[in-house]
Amino acid sequence: MSAALNVPMNTVASILLKWKKFGTTRTLPRAGCPARTERSGEKGLLQSALDPRLGQSIMKTKELTKQVRDKVVEKYEAGLGYKKISRALNISLSTIKSIIRKWKEYGTTANLPRGGCPPKLKSRTRRK
Repeated sequence: MSAALNVPMNTVASILLKWKKFGTTRTLPRAGCPARTERSGEKGLLQSALDPRLGQSIMKTKELTKQVRDKVVEKYEAGLGYKKISRALNISLSTIKSIIRKWKEYGTTANLPRGGCPPKLKSRTRRK
């Protein structure tokens, strides 16, 4: 197949591997600088591109729902550690820590109001 397409065999192999593993041939995001990863060389670049856990760390995500945050606290109260909760729910370790820290400090998992500049228009003016 590589001769017909006039591309190296290892390129074809990596594309087929990506298709089998992820069901797509699109380029997957890489996390950070590949030189800093534990793996080195071309194989390391390929592995970092294909590793789904590495791609998640650079993409901004939406807020977690209250049900998910409640499940984190529930598992914490059941005696599970941060790492086990993180792996079970597929949420980053730092997110688990911040959810539990907020729960301990404020006693709630609800989204708290954020600081910032007060609105220029009052709610009454905005309605008109």
